[in-house]
Amino acid sequence: MALRLLRFTNPIRALCQVRMSSSDSQQPGWGAGAGKGGGAGGSVREAGGGFGKMEAAHEEQYFRQLQAEQLAKLKSHHEDEIAFLEKEVKEQEQQEQLAKLAAYHKDEIEFLEKEVKEGEDEIQRHKKKIADLKKMAEEATKH
Repeated sequence: MALRLLRFTNPIRALCQVRMSSSDSQQPGWGAGAGKGGGAGGSVREAGGGFGKMEAAHEEQYFRQLQAEQLAKLKSHHEDEIAFLEKEVKEQEQQEQLAKLAAYHKDEIEFLEKEVKEGEDEIQRHKKKIADLKKMAEEATKH
């Protein structure tokens, strides 16, 4: 009755609670004999017993170590990629700052060139006034 209630209330939970272990008669553990736990793995695994289990454990350890090395390489590659992209962002920000400074200085140069031009025009006006005053002074002394 309890099993029936469990099955009706949450069938997924019931499936999750089923535990398969190496002692299960339908699925023996790795190295338990030929064709079991991933197929024939050579004469040691075919023989089964302790050596077969040890061979399966060594194989599992090898693949876990290989996976760990691959993950370490991938992590290193991602760290290098992140460092490269951070450098690129920093360089881009510096380029933007330089562009802003260049625009500011360009405007400043244009302003100063305008000031110089106005100053030169004023100097020319003063020179002309001085020349006119000298001419008037000469004419006044002649008369």
